[in-house]
Amino acid sequence: MRKQIILVLLLMISTTVTFAAITPAMQITTEQTNMQPGGTGYLTLTLSNTGSGTAYATKVTLNGLSNPLTSDNLCTSCILYDTNQNTCLTYSDSCYYNIGDIGVNNAKTYIIPIKIPENITSGYYTANLQIKYQTDASGTTSYTDYIEIIRINNSANDNLVITNVGLPAGTINPGEEFNLTLSIANMGSSDANNVRVTLDTNNFNTIGTSNMLIIGNILSGETKTVTFSLLSDNSLTAGVYPVDSVISYTSNGQVLASQGSFGIKLGGQDTNFAVYISNVRQTTSGISFDAQFANIGLITAKSVGVTLQYLGMPVNSNYIGDLTSGSYSKTSFTITTVNAANTTNGFNRTRSANGQQGMNASGFFRNQTNMSFTGTQPLMFVISYTNLLGQRVTTNVPAELNLNQITGSSTSTTAFRQTTTSTTIDMTSVISWVFIGGVIILVVYFFIKSRRKEK
Repeated sequence: MRKQIILVLLLMISTTVTFAAITPAMQITTEQTNMQPGGTGYLTLTLSNTGSGTAYATKVTLNGLSNPLTSDNLCTSCILYDTNQNTCLTYSDSCYYNIGDIGVNNAKTYIIPIKIPENITSGYYTANLQIKYQTDASGTTSYTDYIEIIRINNSANDNLVITNVGLPAGTINPGEEFNLTLSIANMGSSDANNVRVTLDTNNFNTIGTSNMLIIGNILSGETKTVTFSLLSDNSLTAGVYPVDSVISYTSNGQVLASQGSFGIKLGGQDTNFAVYISNVRQTTSGISFDAQFANIGLITAKSVGVTLQYLGMPVNSNYIGDLTSGSYSKTSFTITTVNAANTTNGFNRTRSANGQQGMNASGFFRNQTNMSFTGTQPLMFVISYTNLLGQRVTTNVPAELNLNQITGSSTSTTAFRQTTTSTTIDMTSVISWVFIGGVIILVVYFFIKSRRKEK
């Protein structure tokens, strides 16, 4: 009976379970072909999974397209519409094209046909898309909104085209004055006379002039600029706001007009992050701690993923989700130590030829000579997210791990309003306690059983 108990104990103790945070990260690239008036152009969307986990049930919908562009793939069925944000929150399942699962370091494409009228005006047009996928087998869904800018030139229909939109470097905030400079090129074969530019927008007011400025004449092949002084509305929040333009002129005795549109972004950086570390503790597998990520910028960051790097090497990756301005999310990280028999104070002490602490081939933590549970260690958090334009952005945020707090005391943190958060649970600790409980139950069971037989 004792042999049975020992055998069970050995089997239970020798079982090891390791959980790593596996999360997909979607990178979006596009290619436009045959975007010519009077034909059908094609927008090719390539979705690449650069994360550490599979993107399950990936789907794409085309939910917006500038007039007069049309597409058979355009979704017109909205189930839940938010009147405050003037946007559709939930689309019908029939709107989505099912791409399927995308494995790590794999990519899939989706081609969208776009019909372009023959008499279309030269200018910039937009296609709005939404990509959604499940980040794990349990069905947690990540959403990414993407805006594609489509440039169409119809020299047969109009001569004058806005070729550049000039805005001041840095931040344009709500309630702030700024200059907008438009470069207008005559791409036709005839001169354009009496050229006038009119801006049409409800979000910006002109200063000192009306919303119409006179340029004069623009010769064939010539480019001229015009500058508007604008004031952004105080009530605006961070975001991208559309501005429509009309260029009127005469050419060969005819009165003509060219229409265009562009966007002005308010609110500074897409996002700005702060990291607060607390609850530093030693575990059986290494050093664990909690990291609180706060969006201290003005713009929402969507589908946020975080990778912890120590001495330039990736250690853990966690998926956080969306972070609105002023919100935060807390998750846990562990820096793994290896070769416990060859460690001091739990850290790998393997020496390289020059006397510095090296990193074992199977481990992550590398330490300098005489490293102990005191002082600070530099960390780097690589944060990736989707901005308002649907672009995937990566930024590095440095932090310090204070090993003087190894007993578990927490650092003070700044208060932010809490939104939906995603917290990584230390599953290794949970399963360890389950194993211990199982061992105790088996020992008690066999002990009682053996005592009954003796009676």
